[in-house]
Amino acid sequence: MANLKDIATGTMIGFSANKTEDQAKADTSTNRVDICKTKQLYLNGERVGLSDAEAGYLTKKVQEEYNARMSVSVSLNKNVLEKGVSNFLTVTVYVKWDGANVDPGKSNIKCTVGGSTIELTKSSTGNFYTGTTTQTNSFSVSVSATYNGITKTASASANAYYKFYVGQSTASSITSLPSSGFTAKGPQSSAAGTYPFTFANGEYAYFLLPEGVSRGKFASAGADGLYHAVEGVSDVPFIKQSTAATINGVSYDVFRLANAQAASSHSITI
Repeated sequence: MANLKDIATGTMIGFSANKTEDQAKADTSTNRVDICKTKQLYLNGERVGLSDAEAGYLTKKVQEEYNARMSVSVSLNKNVLEKGVSNFLTVTVYVKWDGANVDPGKSNIKCTVGGSTIELTKSSTGNFYTGTTTQTNSFSVSVSATYNGITKTASASANAYYKFYVGQSTASSITSLPSSGFTAKGPQSSAAGTYPFTFANGEYAYFLLPEGVSRGKFASAGADGLYHAVEGVSDVPFIKQSTAATINGVSYDVFRLANAQAASSHSITI
């Protein structure tokens, strides 16, 4: 860099444009600022100001800091759905500038699900937008918003699961949902948990589990071909029925307690 201290106070500084960098470097004593065709500046043969790389770096950092002042988020009022039925959901979109909610204008926000646009309405209680969608399966919602020349995106998703069923019956096998003795659980991602049973004499415990729901201790059979639940420290073996049950057109794997019970109460963990 040029040492400006070597130039006397009050010295008139001239300017010369359209120099090559070699010409500017050769101009060592005229007290002239040479403006190169490639935008560099030289004074008395030495580079002044920022290099292109330095200027580019600072420009990038300034832009990054400016961009960070704006954010967008989208949320759903629930993220677990019952699969195969109509789920009505509310979508909420926030745009923030310096951490405070702002209104970019409806035309500057686009919210979509699978290519279909969700109509948004500005809330009457604050600077945010809401919309609605009805879904029967897992899905993602995407939003794009522009404010103060910055465009950012965000997304949110919900997962859908069929309900599963837990119950008891004297039947040694079932291929459909019995009319009594069974309770729907979920929707939820996993059937793992502890379940209370009050058996009448000769009843079996049953778990009817659809695809997509984690099975806890029923994830795989033991070396004996059985599926091992527990009650406290005691092993509780189940068999997996070779024929699935069909409920509302959905296939369910059937896990049945290996042995019928006498009248009794138990808590079984799978």
